Formats: sequence, C-alpha cells, structure tokens
Amino acid sequence: MKNILLLLFLTVQTLCAQHQIKLSVTIQDRKSDTLYVGQNDFKQILVAGSKGNFNGVFAGPAGKYYLVNGTDHVDVYFENGFDLTITADGKDLKKSMAFKGRGAKENILFARQKANSLATEMDIADGIEDLVSFTKGSEKRLKQLREAAKDKALTAGFRKLIAEDLWHDEHNFPTMSQYQFKRQHLNGKPLPDFSYTNHDGGTATKQDFRGKYILIDIWATWSRRSYPEGAAFDMLELEYRNKNIAFLSISIDRMEDLRRWKETVTARELAGVQLICDKEFESEMMKELAVDLVPRFIIVGPDGIIIDGNAPGPSSPALAEELDKLLN
Repeated sequence: MKNILLLLFLTVQTLCAQHQIKLSVTIQDRKSDTLYVGQNDFKQILVAGSKGNFNGVFAGPAGKYYLVNGTDHVDVYFENGFDLTITADGKDLKKSMAFKGRGAKENILFARQKANSLATEMDIADGIEDLVSFTKGSEKRLKQLREAAKDKALTAGFRKLIAEDLWHDEHNFPTMSQYQFKRQHLNGKPLPDFSYTNHDGGTATKQDFRGKYILIDIWATWSRRSYPEGAAFDMLELEYRNKNIAFLSISIDRMEDLRRWKETVTARELAGVQLICDKEFESEMMKELAVDLVPRFIIVGPDGIIIDGNAPGPSSPALAEELDKLLN
C-alpha cells in the first residue's frame, strides 16, 4: 500500500512539473528586490529571498517572456515543464545571462538570436552607408533560424516560435532593410507634424512640445516587447520629471482598439503624454520615421529637429547617458 501511495505521489508531482515553470534567478548587484516576469497580460512578481535569489513556480503560456529588475530587462523563453536556473550580473543583464537546467538550450539559442539581431541594428546605427553589409548580417541570422527550426533536440513549442520568426523575417526582409537604411538618415531632420488623440482628452500636436526636448516611445498594446521597455520608460520619466524634457508615448494600435488602448494606459498608470496615432504603421508620421517594428525610441531637440532617430531603449544605460549630455 505504501509503495502504491508513493508511486501515486511521484506521478502527481511529475504531472504538476510538466504543467508548471520552475524558476530560480540570481542577479549579482541587482537593481531591485523585485523581479517582474511577464508576457502580455500575464505577470508574476517574485521577491528576493534571504539569500538574494528569486524563486517561483507558476503555470503560463509558452512563448517569449520578459524579466524586469529595476530599469533593466531581458527577454527569455518559457514553457511549462521548464526547470531553469538563471544567473546574471546586474551591471550588464543581457550579456551576463547564464542558463542551467531544463530549458537552458532553448534560452541560450534565444539569447544568441536576439544578440545577432541587435548586432545588425547596431551596425546600421554605427554608420554603415550601404545595404550590402546589412543584408549579409540579416542573411546570417536567417540561416541560423532555419537550422534551429529543424533541431529536434529543442522543444516543439520553441521550434514553432523560431519558425514564426523565420517566416516573419523572410517575408519582411526587403522592407526591413530599406527602413533600417532610412532610419540611419533621420538625424538632423524635422520631426514630422502630427495631431493625435490624447488619452487625457482632445488632441496633441508637435507644436505643444516646442522649446522642450522630447523622448518619444512608439509602442502598441499587442507588442510583447513594448511592456518591459514601457516600464523602464515610466521610471525614466520620474527621474527626469523636473528637467526640460517631455516624455511622449505614441501607440500604433488600430482605432478600433481605442478602448483597449485607453484601458491599458489607465490600468498600468503609464507615465508621460499618451497618444494614439490614426493609421497604425500606415500613418504618415510612422512612414516618415521608418517605423516597422515597436517599441521604437526617438529623441527630438527643443527646435523640433531629430537628434537620435533610433535611440537606445530606456532599459539601456546608454539612453540615460545620452539624455544627461543633452540636459546637463
């Protein structure tokens, strides 16, 4: 009888483990004693234990998640059945992430793919003057995605995610490459005129911010990547509230989703001026700014001239350094 009960107990434990994510995170020099684990409307808050570890067990949908500690965030991949131990250094969260346990291989590959994508974007930002170099970097990433999509050692859920990313990149590469090139030449040009619906009522235009620096956050409620950067954007707004700078968030949600946008802004108590544009990516302003992905950050001077058309995200210390040079 005891053996039967023990077998039943172990079976139940195994089934529970298959339907949960077990997570242990250690961040040296962490920015906060709270770690946010999120994906769209899903959110878990982990509090550091006596030894400084963030431990949690929860069930959630398979896919991309974000971990937020203070103003820093990093993207990861979770699915039920993972038993992950993550270590990182708060001085450079993204580059220092190390994974062990079930789900480590998926996250090592996921981090590598993210790094390759970011490296390509940084190459453009650093001043590549032709599309040939950009194309080579993107083709390298596509090749790696094709190989990963066939690797049976990875979970089926992760291979599905890779296949979706691959489809997106292959179908959007021509437009993406042109937009990347166009973004490189935005600096020194006037910010396009706009008149968008304001969450606080009425409309807002470019002229409303004349005489101030502007940090623009272009985002969407449906974008998983927008939320962790949005949280860092809010914290940055608090830090610079008494400076000569306006924090302007522009959503590219469809006008049919106006109610959802309003409810999201209210529920999350989003900081700064909250606007929604008129035609999503097809808005004239979005096309002139070469917006094809969100979130996107832009710094504008008091004279309405774009200073940085492809600024770092608020979770990067590089953005605060850039703002400090302008404002101090």
